[in-house]
Amino acid sequence: MLEIKKSFWDAGARFNDGTGYHGGIFRMDELVSPPASDLTIKIVDGANLASLMEAVRIKEFHDFYVSEIFDTPHKAANASHVFVRSFEDLLQVL
Repeated sequence: MLEIKKSFWDAGARFNDGTGYHGGIFRMDELVSPPASDLTIKIVDGANLASLMEAVRIKEFHDFYVSEIFDTPHKAANASHVFVRSFEDLLQVL
């Protein structure tokens, strides 16, 4: 996950992962707050996904995976699952 975040940041794709800074603890209120003008992507670690989906309505859910599909929570029944060969493939999606 760290490599994905690093690749996004290096490519200029700003995101919110609920930590506020590298090494910070996950804060739900940080992640669900309205995005700043330069933050259009929110990245959620699998460990925090269930609690996030209990707290908010998900508009879009995209699971980009390199080895296996993530079990989609009930509230994200219309999720898209996209296989990528490498982290660099994610940058092309942007």
